Amino acid sequence: MAGGNYGTGQWQTKSSKVAQAHRIAQIVSNRSLEEPPFWPKLFAMAEPPVNQSFVEFGQFAELGLLQPKAEGEVPAYDVPLELVPSHGEFQTFALMTSISHEAQYEDPYDMMGKAAPMLVDSERVTEDTYIHSVINFGFDPSFPLYDGQPLFSANHLLAPVPGPNGPVSAIGQTYSNLIGNVAPTAEAIQDALLNMSLLRSDRGLPSNRIPVYVVGHPFIEKVLKEIVGSVSAPMTSDNRTNVQYGIQEVVADQYLTNPYAWYLSAAPQGVDPKSGQSLIASFQFRNHMRAWFEPATLSWNIAIRFRGLWMARDWRGINASAGAGPYSV
Repeated sequence: MAGGNYGTGQWQTKSSKVAQAHRIAQIVSNRSLEEPPFWPKLFAMAEPPVNQSFVEFGQFAELGLLQPKAEGEVPAYDVPLELVPSHGEFQTFALMTSISHEAQYEDPYDMMGKAAPMLVDSERVTEDTYIHSVINFGFDPSFPLYDGQPLFSANHLLAPVPGPNGPVSAIGQTYSNLIGNVAPTAEAIQDALLNMSLLRSDRGLPSNRIPVYVVGHPFIEKVLKEIVGSVSAPMTSDNRTNVQYGIQEVVADQYLTNPYAWYLSAAPQGVDPKSGQSLIASFQFRNHMRAWFEPATLSWNIAIRFRGLWMARDWRGINASAGAGPYSV
């Protein structure tokens, strides 16, 4: 939060000319303070590690299928496959402001009272902005997951293990959670549902994820609600039943940067989901606020900090399309 002299970081009496010169009925901000954070809708909270600046999640592929056994024979033998681990790094974010000695006595904006709530609000928006980067950069190969692929890819490796030039599939199979660049339609969402229904584990066996959200930028909220909220098939002239009617909840998320992209997501269930997805956020500390007095200038300083990480522990449970905009909404 910058001061009245924008960019100085300190509130001074000379910065409040309007309030000094007029009898103001009320001082207001155009921010909507004390909104709940949006990210818990799509990300689960994970416990931070102790005394570490990173997290590492070991992964393994489960045992395979039972094999036919003849009388007197020894059963087939199998062991879990150790896979490439998921890795995340903690980062610290901070912001401070200060109030001059003079402004402590001549403070028509009541900044000493408003500074702390504004810093809390700044932290909330910062968390939402950066945590959503996991999804916003999900199409970018510059931000790979443990299998060397971005979050949304047509070539996710099943059972990724270290190879000479990067991860390789121990079972020689891949899977896709990328629908391609298509506009949201009932048929496109059905393709994403089919992807989810046929999902495979790292052994190539059937896996289970239950999609509950269709997520998009507010720009396409109307389109998404028409698709899942219409009894009859949308954008058709006949009376065919809309098979997507009422199945998923539409989530309009203003922190998404691509106004045309849309996502089919299971519920966030943390590091080891049973039927959801594993987008996670973890914090070593949050809302860490300190105020201190500066003897040389007689100013009060106040700062807020948090240290956290956000990542996709795995790609299963969320499908995406980069969209095909612009199109009519």
